[in-house]
Amino acid sequence: MLEVIVTSVDEALEAEKHGAHRLEVVKDIEVAGLTPDRSIIKNMIEVVKIPLVIMIRPHHHGFQYSNEDIQKMIGDIHYFNNFRIESFVLGVLNEENEIDTNKLKLLVDACGDTHTVAPD
Repeated sequence: MLEVIVTSVDEALEAEKHGAHRLEVVKDIEVAGLTPDRSIIKNMIEVVKIPLVIMIRPHHHGFQYSNEDIQKMIGDIHYFNNFRIESFVLGVLNEENEIDTNKLKLLVDACGDTHTVAPD
């Protein structure tokens, strides 16, 4: 299985052309990836045939999120679930840098039947 991280439609088309089996879509790769713009996913889904994995991360300040961040993430998940998405990459830590199970449950519940994976 060859999964390629992409940030644009052009990169997605190139990766698919060269044998990628799946694409992880992010923006701002230089900060380890953030949630991609909705328009990129809308355009990408129209031109590539391989599955997409979407990063859900609203900012680059680690993996601790406010309640407002969580609501934005849930909104993004609901939007992207309208498309052919294989899975979401997401994670939430508390102030002790441990998994914040309460906030993570909110995100996983929002994903519905779409798979989730934790970032590496």
